[in-house]
Amino acid sequence: MSTPNITRWIGKGLLGLPLYGVMTFFSSIDPQPDPNTHYEAWAGVSTFSAPFEGQIVLAGMEEEIDELPIILANTLQGATMVVSIVLAFVGNVLLGVAVWRSGILPKWAGALWAFAPVLMYIFGLVYAMTIGAQATPPMVPAGAVVLTISGAWIAWSVLSRPDAAQVVVGAQPRVQ
Repeated sequence: MSTPNITRWIGKGLLGLPLYGVMTFFSSIDPQPDPNTHYEAWAGVSTFSAPFEGQIVLAGMEEEIDELPIILANTLQGATMVVSIVLAFVGNVLLGVAVWRSGILPKWAGALWAFAPVLMYIFGLVYAMTIGAQATPPMVPAGAVVLTISGAWIAWSVLSRPDAAQVVVGAQPRVQ
């Protein structure tokens, strides 16, 4: 496959970046129900995300929930969720830094990409801790919009190049 064709395929693959932002946005605008006010609706959702609690609520045993033992599945599920959130955060920040340092892709698109997970995770967590939100904080859809803009900018910068020579010549590894 020739170099221009490879560059086109890379550019088309980069269209997944804004798609990731759009999918994150649409999944965050209709948040999960608040378990403090809509416990029944939350128990339909939690049956899949926290099966132990969801089964108890659906069985009508809410009063006994504090007396039941903690099971290994809940502990492992919690650990898996924490690891996946940390990996998503670190991976997105590193991707933004890589775009910034690439010397080929737009630096500010990389800065936006690195800022989006900070907005969604860090500021979202601070918002939830101070305001006490039990649903998706407004920072998550805002961060998803930033991801969409940054991803579209990155993909457009590659797809709009007239030839691959600009990409291949400029991409030299740096050793520091």
